[in-house]
Amino acid sequence: KDRNKPLSERRRRRNHFSDDDYCKYYLSGFCPYMLFTNTKSDLGQCNLNHSDMMREMWEKLSDGERASYRYEDDFQVFLEDIVRGIELRISKRKEKSQAD
Repeated sequence: KDRNKPLSERRRRRNHFSDDDYCKYYLSGFCPYMLFTNTKSDLGQCNLNHSDMMREMWEKLSDGERASYRYEDDFQVFLEDIVRGIELRISKRKEKSQAD
């Protein structure tokens, strides 16, 4: 890449929403890691960037272009996993409280 070239010769690289350091969930709507902070269902901290500028770039794409990245599909699967996990904890606690 360009890291060994002098600064004057390096190509300027523009940030893009597909870069690994941007939160794809945030681009798709919201970051689920921000939902349950300070609760028993806390997912921890998201270590990725939540950039409104990248979200605007994402939202300017056509539906077909967005679908090709599959971020929204991955987001839906992740949210379904969260719901499944919470429902499982609820059912276990209900069983435990009924057994007592």
